[in-house]
Amino acid sequence: MDETRLNDAIDRADTARRIMADVRDYFTAIEAEYGEQLMACEPGDDLGRYRLVEAIKVVRNVAGHLKIQIEMGKLSRKELGDLKSGKRPFF
Repeated sequence: MDETRLNDAIDRADTARRIMADVRDYFTAIEAEYGEQLMACEPGDDLGRYRLVEAIKVVRNVAGHLKIQIEMGKLSRKELGDLKSGKRPFF
């Protein structure tokens, strides 16, 4: 990757880190609430259970995407440091 792309990845990671810090507690609370609603569903409410399970998956997927961006930023920061220090030549 070139320096511009690495800096872009680092910027995205910093943004994802700030977002994750802001919403981490909300994600936990939302998932707990959905779990409680799931356990309270009537036995015949298959659609309701399905929707709640899908909602939990969405919350987990959003958190997962933020974590991936954060990890990509860590890797990009290391690679950029290697490029600047001469450990890895520019392509």
